[in-house]
Amino acid sequence: MSVKTISTYLSGISYIHKLASLPNPTDSFMVSSLVRGAQRLAPSYDMRLPITVPILDKLVHALQSTCQSIYYYRLFVCMFLFAFNAFARCSELTYTTASAAGHILRLSDVSIQYRAGQPDRLSVCFHSYKHSNGKTHCLEFSHGCTSTSPVRAMHSYVQHRGNHDGPLFALPSGAPVPRHLFDKQLRSALKFCGLDSSRYKSHSFRIGKATDCAHKGYSDAKIRLLGRWHSNAFSKYIRPSDH
Repeated sequence: MSVKTISTYLSGISYIHKLASLPNPTDSFMVSSLVRGAQRLAPSYDMRLPITVPILDKLVHALQSTCQSIYYYRLFVCMFLFAFNAFARCSELTYTTASAAGHILRLSDVSIQYRAGQPDRLSVCFHSYKHSNGKTHCLEFSHGCTSTSPVRAMHSYVQHRGNHDGPLFALPSGAPVPRHLFDKQLRSALKFCGLDSSRYKSHSFRIGKATDCAHKGYSDAKIRLLGRWHSNAFSKYIRPSDH
């Protein structure tokens, strides 16, 4: 079996033992050594590259030329910036028929704080996400290092979207943004910027934010907390970048 498949089975074995309050056999030295050996025999490489701050600035600028309307422009500017700053998974922003809609953020999950009448900070609460186990995770961020502020982008988008209940990122009809449309807009922006769309995917925003935090000297524990990781799995996302 592939290392990924082996790891999936081991996770299942581990989970069942933890539920039963039994010692976890997958933590043994022998098992971990066998997994490392399998990785050396058949190494797999994640070819996805991080979307860094300079690349994100280029993508946001490209949306002026690739979006079909002002609503879609404000929507995808906000989605790109939010995906990066919130360590968001695409399943939390978009809808696919193959996945449950339970992880999708709603408008009520975010709030904007104002200072002197201007949007200053953005708070988001993830009530349901991969491996959440019923725990809510709240995150707050401000304007960041990008040329366009993610807080101001959210403010502008919500003004166009309206305050009606529903998915945070919605089409003009109110329906959640389909995953394929997000991927299409990302590919168009990448192409406009002359970047390889086979190397940058929707998960590259999350990879990029983890890389950005690592380069800024954040501890492993801090990155793990911010990105909602329960292990050091995030370390595989830390990539060098020339951009």
